[in-house]
Amino acid sequence: QRAVVVGWLEETPAVFKDKVRYRVRLEQIAYTGSPITVTGTARITLYQTENRFRIGDRLRFNRIKLKRPRNFKNPGRFDYVHYMRSQGIDVIGGVSKTQYIERLGTGPVGFFTALRGEVRERMLSLFDRYLPEDSAALLKAMLLGEKHYLSKELRQAYIDTGLAHLMAVSGLHIGFVAGACYFVLYPLVFAALWKFHSRWALLGYARKLVALLCIVPVLSYMFLVGPKISALRAGVMIMVYLFAVLINREKHLLNALLVAAFLILLWNPEAVVGPGFLLSFSALLTIVLAIGYASPPAKDALDYMGEVPWYRRMFILEVEPKPWFYKITDFFYGTVFISLAAMLGTLPVLIYFFNHFSIGGLFLNLVLVPLTAVLIPLGLLTSFLAVLWEPVAAVGMPVIGGMLHLYVGLPKFAAALPFMSLYVPTPPAVWPLLYYALLAGLPLWLRSRKSETEPEKRNRWQNVYPWGLGFASVALIVWFIWPRFPLFKNGELSVYLLDVGQGESIYMEFPNGETLLLDGGGYFRNSLDVGKLVVAPFLWNRGLWGLTYVGATHSDNDHISGLESLANLVTIRHFLDRRPALPDRRIDRWKDRLRERDTVPLLLQPGRPWQIGEVRLTLLHPTADFIAQEPPAAHPKIGNDLSMVWKIEYGAFSMLLTGDITEKAERYLVAHNAPLKASVLKAPHHGSRTSSHPDFLRAVGARDVIVSSGRFNVFHHPHPQVVDRYRRHGATLWRTDLQGAIRITTNGTDTRITHHKDL
Repeated sequence: QRAVVVGWLEETPAVFKDKVRYRVRLEQIAYTGSPITVTGTARITLYQTENRFRIGDRLRFNRIKLKRPRNFKNPGRFDYVHYMRSQGIDVIGGVSKTQYIERLGTGPVGFFTALRGEVRERMLSLFDRYLPEDSAALLKAMLLGEKHYLSKELRQAYIDTGLAHLMAVSGLHIGFVAGACYFVLYPLVFAALWKFHSRWALLGYARKLVALLCIVPVLSYMFLVGPKISALRAGVMIMVYLFAVLINREKHLLNALLVAAFLILLWNPEAVVGPGFLLSFSALLTIVLAIGYASPPAKDALDYMGEVPWYRRMFILEVEPKPWFYKITDFFYGTVFISLAAMLGTLPVLIYFFNHFSIGGLFLNLVLVPLTAVLIPLGLLTSFLAVLWEPVAAVGMPVIGGMLHLYVGLPKFAAALPFMSLYVPTPPAVWPLLYYALLAGLPLWLRSRKSETEPEKRNRWQNVYPWGLGFASVALIVWFIWPRFPLFKNGELSVYLLDVGQGESIYMEFPNGETLLLDGGGYFRNSLDVGKLVVAPFLWNRGLWGLTYVGATHSDNDHISGLESLANLVTIRHFLDRRPALPDRRIDRWKDRLRERDTVPLLLQPGRPWQIGEVRLTLLHPTADFIAQEPPAAHPKIGNDLSMVWKIEYGAFSMLLTGDITEKAERYLVAHNAPLKASVLKAPHHGSRTSSHPDFLRAVGARDVIVSSGRFNVFHHPHPQVVDRYRRHGATLWRTDLQGAIRITTNGTDTRITHHKDL
């Protein structure tokens, strides 16, 4: 139901290439009659690029549909509800035209919020005027966390090359701000103390005073970025460390990290299950523990005087270098060590939440992370001064633009290289435990071997370590390559109708272990990549690297869009190709892409059974006679009534998959005595009013009917008349819009139908 919403903009509108997104603090909502006073935050999308509003504007949105964020109810799905809640969003909605938005005045925006919005708008404008499009978009993301300006190509290049952490304001960015301030201020403060109070300089008060001064730029940067979760989390960690320096606890990094984690969880307990929190703290924890292992504290400091530093001991650099080379190797090996530790620490989190990691990320991080330590402080300083006096931008922005040219070109070049990144299935839950046990246990075992304890006096458990580490290593490799181990052929056929919104995607696992995906779903205007964000996570959750067979019933966007993106995410051995062939430009392009990836076509003809182990599949429709009756289309397209219709048989079980056929194709199948009898029916055309003719339902005689449709879809599928018709025929109705993914499991005799309960 459409509503009238009144609220004020609490953030600067986010302008995309095809839409504008507003974050609105709600005040009133009216459906019918008088408005109701409400509280909460809405994310409202305008599907036009024209934006006439600023932070603090009080607006009225007319003819808007509001809804709560909803998860796709599939195993392995992304928890969108939790993500939106972590962003402080209660409801979402959209309007199609600017004319439905009215400015009523100014909302109760505070002075500091307005100041932040004004400074950010000026900085964004400066970037657009002085930098090329990609460079400006990248600087907006790196300095202010505004990733929506990035092109899809550049964003994906950063993901594929393991550099995505540079696009979000995190501990790395705020740490660079604090580090740059420390680097600049410490010599000045020490010199001042030495001149006016040398005893304080000798006692180390310069470090404490600089740490205190660094709090100011850190807080200023956090204020500029705004209430972004990653920035707040990183700011807390940096502030805790600076406070540790003030109280002489900077060497107790682990304690400082735990205190920061405790404070963040007090503020937001749900952060512990979010990928951002886990990525940040797994990286920092691994770095802290790795430094502790590489540079253990001395029992007596005098014993360690004159020793070679830990990074030279690790990399066997025993020869004392020249002074200038000494600093370069310090920086280089320190960067290698920290980057490697962070990558090892975050690998399980990346695999579990994103099913993706970059193989070449370590090498690119070695180039760009040290350069970022210069770019972030320089960019912030130049931008701030340019906001106060714009001629500064004419001097500083060309330098920044030259650096950004590398940031734009190098990731794009690297992302085009083969095997730069890898999509992987989800391993079993025990896998990360074994991984971290091996990651911690291997260094401890190596240290114990170097200890001065005599072999006969060592703890007996030290003799067990190699066997335990060996077992963990083998288990890690096996479960990484074969996540479903020890799952073997179980003699069951499983059919899943996935929740893909207003669309359709059917996944099958056969008793012999082969798999088939029929259709991949799709969203209106491709506003959501269903293949990448919905279907692929389900497949990875099933432990699959690829699929044996893939087919498209027809070329409607809500069936084929997801298949197009899946071609880049999983391996596919065969695609189903029909005979007689039907021209369709979109399907033909998709098949060409699959052929380029060495996918082999499997030619199928109506009426000729196809065996997959003990399961028989028969293509019933469209036949050559039916195709000859169809009028020629102006543009080659496989429409609804030319959808593939499949009958699946396994023992006493049978199921009819009908694509998007309507009454016309249904009547044809009934009139030509097609073998339609089945125990389970997938409702034709999402249960639309133009499908599911009574004669067709009698011919099928299904006990269970499954409808694939989207919740609150604009087509009102399934139609109430059709729902009532199914019930009059005595069929049990299952719906993906209400119950999520539907699973049919059978051994050929007994059949079970279950649905996915929302987690």
